[in-house]
Formats: sequence, C-alpha cells, structure tokens
Amino acid sequence: MRLVKPNATDDEINAAVNDTSNGQVFQQAELVRINETITELAQLMADMALYVEQQGNVIDTIEKTTEVVMKDTEKAYGHPLLPV
Repeated sequence: MRLVKPNATDDEINAAVNDTSNGQVFQQAELVRINETITELAQLMADMALYVEQQGNVIDTIEKTTEVVMKDTEKAYGHPLLPV
C-alpha cells in the first residue's frame, strides 16, 4: 500500500488489508502473478549465466586451438605468419 500511496494513514492501510471486495482479490491475484513472473525471470537469468559460462569455456578452447594451429603453421612455413 505504501508503494502506491506513500502517505497512506494506518486507517487507510487497515481498510485496504481488510477489504474483501473483488478489487482486493484482484490485487492479490495480480501480486501472485507478479511474484511468479519474478521467479521465472530469476530462473531465466540463472540459466543465461550458465549458458554464458559454458560458451566462455567453448570460446577459450577455440582460442587455445587456434594458437596451436598458428604455431604449427609457422613451423611448417619456417617463419612467423603475418597478423590477420
């Protein structure tokens, strides 16, 4: 209640909490939906962090393999390769 109306009096807060009309039920349903959405978002962010970490490992492996290939190619040609 204080988020919506920061200057709400204690009587106004009590009236809103004790209101059993459809509006209060609707607000409760919306709060539940918002909570579920936040929970889903948190899971998506955790999944994204995992994917980024996994892809970072793949990129590190590609980078190391590229360095090995460059060194092997330089050995084969007998001189350093020009940077690309």
